[in-house]
Amino acid sequence: MKQGKILLFSLLALSFAIEYCSDPIQNTVAIEIKGTVLNDLTSTPIASVVVRLFSPDSNKVTQTDASGDFLFTLGVDTTMDLQLIFNKEGFISDTIAALGVPERNVDLSNIYLLPIGSTPGDTTSTTVTGTTGPSTIALKSVSSSVITVLGSGGTDNTSIIFQVQDSTGLSVGSDIEVSFTFGSQPNGGEYLSPLSALTDEYGKASVNLVSGTKSGVVQIIASVNVDGALIRSQAIPITIHGGLPDQAHFGLASEMVNFPALGFWGRTNAISAYVGDKYGNFCTPGTAIYFKTDGGMIDGSGLTENGSCSVQLVAAPPKPEHETLGKGFATITAMTANDSNDSIETSIVVLFSGGAIISDVSPTTFSIPDGGSQDFSFTIADENGNPLSEGTTVKVSFSGSSISVSGGDVVSETGAKLPDTQSPGPNITDFSFTVYDESATTTESPLLITISSNGLNGPAAYTISGSVF
Repeated sequence: MKQGKILLFSLLALSFAIEYCSDPIQNTVAIEIKGTVLNDLTSTPIASVVVRLFSPDSNKVTQTDASGDFLFTLGVDTTMDLQLIFNKEGFISDTIAALGVPERNVDLSNIYLLPIGSTPGDTTSTTVTGTTGPSTIALKSVSSSVITVLGSGGTDNTSIIFQVQDSTGLSVGSDIEVSFTFGSQPNGGEYLSPLSALTDEYGKASVNLVSGTKSGVVQIIASVNVDGALIRSQAIPITIHGGLPDQAHFGLASEMVNFPALGFWGRTNAISAYVGDKYGNFCTPGTAIYFKTDGGMIDGSGLTENGSCSVQLVAAPPKPEHETLGKGFATITAMTANDSNDSIETSIVVLFSGGAIISDVSPTTFSIPDGGSQDFSFTIADENGNPLSEGTTVKVSFSGSSISVSGGDVVSETGAKLPDTQSPGPNITDFSFTVYDESATTTESPLLITISSNGLNGPAAYTISGSVF
């Protein structure tokens, strides 16, 4: 009985210790750390390389597979510096630094191990000894030359490895301080980590670039101070692309908002989608945009470049009819996915206008008294009463003498030209003019008035006959 009580007490104490003394893990986020290990001389994969995560958890160890690939899963709850050590019989061990950030995987891309008895760039596997001190800084590798803006759902960091070499191109060895700076940058909060590092035994030093909130080109420069003289690498360009689409930065535009399409099958109208990420940058190149229409036909999809893509809307059946705007109005919809993998969409309305019709002419005949005047009005539109397309000329001409007219451009020699619009109204679909008698006699003279239109909606004409005294 006494032993039972002691056992119970021990279990309670152990439970208490586990609950209150263990490191909290409930806030950690699992990230992946992966890469490929290659032979530095042949660029072929190396299998069975022992990869140890030295910091922050030295207990994590794995090996590369036949393709040289390895993968860790690590729980992180804050930004932390990582160190990975690579060991393989017959090869010189190497250490790679990286940056661990919650909710962002780390892709180290290619890691190169040098066979023992070889030197960098030496394909004969002979040992070359003796170096002359730092002379140049060469780019060794870049895990990714294209990254996306921070928090966009894509890869937003990259690792760049430089090597300090002597005048013969050989590594100068370890403990040389290499500083890292930006050349040009978009100034969106991007940063380098660390700002300086000591070379390893092979003269290598690495730096991580983490993107900010703006897209653009970043240049990274490595430098070494040698007795007051600065040795600099070439500027290494890294492109920061925009992230995934954002609803607030997703829109459509039509080359023609008034598309002369009804009955003119086969004509085309460019529809363009404009897509940005949540910071207003162009979205990631190659983002897929999907399109649909309830009037005519349209290309089903397109891929973005510089934040946009265009497809062709084709004049074809069916004739559209909008639930509120009425006949002739088609809805064009574009769809894509945002950084949460949720579908987002945007739409515009395009007017499919038909053949030109002149109607509601008033009066249809007339007799203007000596010194008098007559007001005229008419409507010109398509079969649904919608405006005709951009560039359509509407003109009123006269066959007679001893008159003057007013009515703006519609009675000029060139006529009135319609804008690209979907809205009917004065000087778009509804026109008026006035004829004045300026004859010095009371003799009746005939007068013919011709109303005409010409444009992509086809020609139309109407003649009014009357007299002037």
